[in-house]
Amino acid sequence: MNFWGADTAQLRQHGSALRSGGQQLDELISTLTTAVNGTEWVGADAEEFRHAFRTLCSTRITPAGDVLASLAKECEEHAEGQDDASESEGGSSGGTGGGGSGGGVPQNPLDILIRALRDYEPLESDGFWGDLLGGPEAGYWGNLAWNSVGILADLAGLIPEPTGVGAAISLANDIPSAAIGYYDALQSFQDGDYFGTADGLITGGINTLDIGFGVLSLVPPIPPVGLALTAIGEVGGVVTGSLDMGWSALSAAAQVSAITGGPGGGSTTRFLATAPAWALEEITGIPAYTDFAAPITDGIDDVYSQATTAVRDAVPIIDPLIDVSQRPLEWASTQWPVSLAEDGATAVNDWIRDRVPW
Repeated sequence: MNFWGADTAQLRQHGSALRSGGQQLDELISTLTTAVNGTEWVGADAEEFRHAFRTLCSTRITPAGDVLASLAKECEEHAEGQDDASESEGGSSGGTGGGGSGGGVPQNPLDILIRALRDYEPLESDGFWGDLLGGPEAGYWGNLAWNSVGILADLAGLIPEPTGVGAAISLANDIPSAAIGYYDALQSFQDGDYFGTADGLITGGINTLDIGFGVLSLVPPIPPVGLALTAIGEVGGVVTGSLDMGWSALSAAAQVSAITGGPGGGSTTRFLATAPAWALEEITGIPAYTDFAAPITDGIDDVYSQATTAVRDAVPIIDPLIDVSQRPLEWASTQWPVSLAEDGATAVNDWIRDRVPW
């Protein structure tokens, strides 16, 4: 007679091997985490390495272990199902199992789509400028240049003048800055980077408000409504423009810190959270950064990474949607002469770090 389904003994053996492989991955992560966290290494390179390791664990290794455990359970369920079917049909070998599915092959397009989404490997991001210029080292310089331009544009918007040219210059910078901020927030959410997400949301939020007030300031001051809207735009623009200029200055300082091997790894909020402890440790030798600030910020990132991974696993279409915006930048970064940016920036940054006193 025809045999449909899989050999249940082999299914159980395969499921056991999958489960064992997942356990080995968990043990490997535990061993590597102990080694990485136990290494006495401080500085921007150390932060970047540890963050990259945590990202790798949260986005690649840990999900792989979960997939192995899920597949092991699936094998066991199919074996049980086929045994039950065989018993109900009078003990014939194999049974219908998955309904003639050949061991769990998806039966309809929706199942195929869901499986494809679960197996999807998300792209890794270095932020907008890093993705565009080929990596984090070039990204520091791109971010520094853009924030420096942003300071000048915000300054132009704060200078009172009747033509509206200053407000237009500020708007021309605010619109792409808001888009870059939201891009970085989404990419950092995908990477499980709490501080990168905070940076992006703050950048996007401030610039969005500045755009709104900038548009109002350009309304013709025709009494009474136009005059009132113009006044609101002018006053609000001073507040948001000043905030934007200050945030851009802090972001530029964070990039300089990363370039020179200081704290923050290019993140403005991480820089603000760790720079005081880092400076205290450099000046006094008290391990305020090594024993206090760095472990706390790393712990925040770990918790955030676990939360975002759970959300992305529950809604697997999130990763492909986020990656839609990154793919054009990834393509652009491979084009000449942009493809040379990361290597050149790495060489320059290494040269600088070799000569700074910390």
